[in-house]
Amino acid sequence: MGLFKSRAVVAPLSETDRKFLLEWSVPYSEMTAAIKSEFEDQVAHFLATQRITGVSFEGALEREDKLLVAASACTLSAGWPRFRWTDVTEVLLYPDDFDRDFQIANGDGDATAELSGEAHPWGTVILSLPSLEDSFDDPHDGYHVGYHEFAHVLDRDTASGVGGGGDGGLPSNITGKFAALMGKALEKTRAELALEQSPLDPYGLESPAELWAVAVEGFFELSSAMADAHPDLHQLLDLYFNQRPRN
Repeated sequence: MGLFKSRAVVAPLSETDRKFLLEWSVPYSEMTAAIKSEFEDQVAHFLATQRITGVSFEGALEREDKLLVAASACTLSAGWPRFRWTDVTEVLLYPDDFDRDFQIANGDGDATAELSGEAHPWGTVILSLPSLEDSFDDPHDGYHVGYHEFAHVLDRDTASGVGGGGDGGLPSNITGKFAALMGKALEKTRAELALEQSPLDPYGLESPAELWAVAVEGFFELSSAMADAHPDLHQLLDLYFNQRPRN
């Protein structure tokens, strides 16, 4: 994952695309001019090169559906010039939440919809479209299934198929002294989360990898509250993502 030279023809975003993103994506509307330009380039490249497939939809996916997927990923990476999500092999969009056998609740009680997203070590990302839309619809609740699952892509070693590319569930590009600082900040955050002294989702207590993904959600959706509650972690995420969300 990272810089990637592709022969794909990448059409720039249209004015309709930009208008849609301004209406749906608070981070996009608040980005600096330089970050916004990079974000638009990455979104256009994501749409041109990534396979985004609808599962069990009656018709074809709308472009707007695909824009929400691309915006989820590229919001995280907009601070990294010319970054490409090469570790993502396919994104599957489901028309509703799903169970661990990837069955969608059918209203007859035959499936228990408990998942809104998953990121697999081999590069497949699965998202519930309604949950993704809800995530964008409420940009300050600390929950965003798109950010969460693409944060997992960052911490997965897709070459070996092992989750948690770095120490403690961190992405493999967080190394050395920075990794030690990040690990320490996350451990402190875990303790505060266990004591209910955190604005972050308690789901982060499930594992180091989930804590990482929840922290990323919080950084982009609850930045001010997170900076107050977890200043060390917030500062490190600021440095890592090379962004400073304004919320």
